[in-house]
Amino acid sequence: VGTRYCANNCPYKVRRFNFYDFQADKLRDPVQELGQNPQVTVRGVGVMEKCTFCVQRISAAKHHAANTGSPLADGAVKTACQQACPAQAIVFGDVNDPSSRISRLLKSGRGYRVLEELNVRPNVTYLARLRNPHPDLSPAGGHNPGEAHHG
Repeated sequence: VGTRYCANNCPYKVRRFNFYDFQADKLRDPVQELGQNPQVTVRGVGVMEKCTFCVQRISAAKHHAANTGSPLADGAVKTACQQACPAQAIVFGDVNDPSSRISRLLKSGRGYRVLEELNVRPNVTYLARLRNPHPDLSPAGGHNPGEAHHG
């Protein structure tokens, strides 16, 4: 409804108020309209927004899998930020599937969630970077020795 109370109370401070009027006549220029992404819904001014993990891409992949009669394969859904990340540092997938890449990464024991102790059930898990690991300890996951890494 645009009261912005959720932005004040969000512990992550990720909710943003949409002050910008995307429907204004100044954007009716045909050349500028070609630059807009047709797969992203355009919300009106006065709406609270946050990341939806590209719900439109998830729905499209689920529909495609249902139409072809095949299960949703690991990696079939790529969020926009995952697709744009040059370092491939973002992984998106089904944590309930033990064979998925995201499940294997979470089993490494390096995962942590911001403000998890507040019982807010975060959807994002961060992996701690290993710095100077002890050579006698078995690797807990992550990059192989000699493999280039980002960061």
